[in-house]
Order: sequence, then structure tokens, then C-alpha cells
Amino acid sequence: PTDLIDRYTAEFEHGWDREREIRLARQIELGIVPTGTELPDRNLGVSAWDDHTDDEHRLFSRLAGAYGAMLHHFDQHLGRLIASLEATGVLDDTIVMVLSDNGASQEGGPLGFVNAMAAFNMVKEPIDEKIARIDDIGGPDTHTNFPHGWAMASNTPLRMYKQNTHGGGVRDPLVIRVPGGAPGLAHQLCHASDLAPTVLDLLGLDAAAGSSATAGSMTGTSFASTIEDPTAETGKTTQYFEMFGHRGIWHEGWKAVTWHASGTSFDDDRWELFDLSVDFNERHDLAEAQPDRLAALIERWWAEAADNKVLPLDDRFGERFAENAERFHGDRRTYVFTAGMGHLPSDVAPDLRSRSYALTARIEPFDPSHSGVLVAHGDVTCGYSLFVRDGHLVHDLNIGGTHQLVTS
Repeated sequence: PTDLIDRYTAEFEHGWDREREIRLARQIELGIVPTGTELPDRNLGVSAWDDHTDDEHRLFSRLAGAYGAMLHHFDQHLGRLIASLEATGVLDDTIVMVLSDNGASQEGGPLGFVNAMAAFNMVKEPIDEKIARIDDIGGPDTHTNFPHGWAMASNTPLRMYKQNTHGGGVRDPLVIRVPGGAPGLAHQLCHASDLAPTVLDLLGLDAAAGSSATAGSMTGTSFASTIEDPTAETGKTTQYFEMFGHRGIWHEGWKAVTWHASGTSFDDDRWELFDLSVDFNERHDLAEAQPDRLAALIERWWAEAADNKVLPLDDRFGERFAENAERFHGDRRTYVFTAGMGHLPSDVAPDLRSRSYALTARIEPFDPSHSGVLVAHGDVTCGYSLFVRDGHLVHDLNIGGTHQLVTS
């Protein structure tokens, strides 16, 4: 909603440097981070807010405003959902978990995007074009993403971003409501793989009692004990991380982590070492001071990676998305869809990217006066459509909001 975008645009006009200070103070006040926590230096490549132009300030504030509005909008509808559960009498039979899937996105680059799908398809979006479309941001024909500076602020007080294995990539909020649970703030480390065993534990179900396939795949640790006692020990001691060659491992309060440059040798990566019990946001690297501990953690990472089928390491980015699609398609090159079919997820839809293709539609009975869509995939930011309009067959190829029309 535009009113929400307007509201949060105004709130972010002071910029990401001031916003980081505000958020850290609030986090300390709420007990989310320890007293005395300090901000790390800006992430590499992020300029000071004051180094940008007034037009860039307007653009960046609007992009952050759309993000804030999206979160507020989500919260409004989460409220509707909870109210509905309560009105229908099932709230006390429901476990609610609210979480993020990763740290703040770095895909917005240094200047952000009005339509990020354009860049993903090699269509440039110059800064003057972004500014010219400032009023479109957050609207139905955009796919916006904020710049690195706002991603850094959103990860306050952590380092790096989504895709990375430093805290800014893997540390996320998790809010749980369980009927009868006691309010509290828990700081134990848990991971996505721990959610399933926790839910089973809360429901009094034994994962081992299920199929052997299910029991064998339960590698997580239940943290159900923290629902009643936020300080309870869960028994979890180790968690590995890997994303596009970036690697990390947490073990008994210590973390070893490395940032990897795509295309370089994994043997050349420089590992850092942090004692998260006193340095939870990874500011003080102890790699040189404790080389033996670091070596042991790296060795443990390789063992975890082997056990969890992370190997062989693959640091390619775009190519992996194409290969994921290829896994579903194999050699298949012909697809038949029938009338009335609904949404088809991208991973299993025909992959028409960067290749020639033919679309054939059989319409029975055909009336030249009829108009309508025969097949479409994607949305207003990227995709294709074949439709009949005013007696003509029309094909629309939309690449990042630019439309190439072919009409019979």
C-alpha cells in the first residue's frame, strides 16, 4: 500500500549509518543483543550515506520504504490470520513460527533496483532510469531491492549478507507461539534442520517411530525445552554452513568462517575465528591467536560437509540455477497443457530462457471474436504470454519490464 511506503520512506530518510545506530540501541534495550555490543565497520564496498547525492538519497529511501512497508503489510495480515485462528477456536491447537529464511539480501547491489528481474536477465537499469521510476517503487510492475547499505543496516549489528556464512547471512529472528508457552527470549543456536524435530517433540511424537527414511534424515536437534525455559540447554553442539563456497561452522560457542571468491581455489580461502560467547557479531578475529583451535574447526567442517552431502563444493552462481531446472527436465523438450490448468512452478515449467521455442495452441471451437490468454508464465516483471486479442494472435516476451510483442 502506497501510504505505508510513504510512511517508511520518511522514516528512512536519515540514511543507513544513522539507522544502524538506532537499531543497535533498540536491540540492546530489548535484550536481543548483549550490552556493550558495537557496530562492525561498514561492509566492504558500502559508502557512507553522506557520500551519495540528494537524488540517490531519495531513491534509496524509497527502496527502503518499500521494504519496510512490505514487512508492515505482512504483519497486518499475520494479525488477521491469528485473529481468524482465535475466532474459529483453534488458536490453542496451533503452533505459530515466524522466521526469515536468511539475512538481508545483497542482490540489490550498490544502487538497488526498481526491477531486479531486469538485471538478472542482462538488461541494464541506469541510475537515472531508477530515479525516473521512483514513484513506481513497490507497485505492481516492479520487483524492487534495496542497495547494499540498507542490507547492511537490516543486518545490524552483523557482518555481510544473505549468500554469506558470516552472521549477516545466517543469523535470523525466530518467533514461536506455542499454546501454554512462557514469554521469553532465548539465545541458543538453532538451525532450520532443528524445526522439524522441535515440532515433533512439542506434539509428543517420536521421529524414530516413523518410517526408516524419516528417522534417518532427522539430523536436527529439538529446542522444545526452551519454550518453557528460555535458558534450557538443547544439547546442540555443532552446526555447519555452506553457500556458494562460503563456509562456516559453529561448535560449542566458537565459530570458524570464510568468505569465498567465486572461481578461486578453496585452498586459498582465509578462515576467521570468533568466540561467539563474548563476540556474537564476529568483530574480533582470533585466527592468528588460536591456530590450533581454528585448524580443528576447519577439519570438523569437512567432516560435517561430507556427512551432509555438501561435497563436492560448487561455487558457481547463475549456472547452478540453470542446472537445477535441467534436473527436472532432462531431455524433455515437449510439454502439453490443457484448458483450466493453474499455476506451474518455475522449476518444472518449460525452460524457455535463451533458446528458440515454438508454441502451438488448439482452440476448439474457435470464434474470431473471442479474446483471452492461451498460455502465460511469469508475471509483470518478467515472463511470456501467448494470447488472442481483436482477432490476432499475440506473443509478449517480457524481459525485466521491457515488452517485445509479435502480432499476427
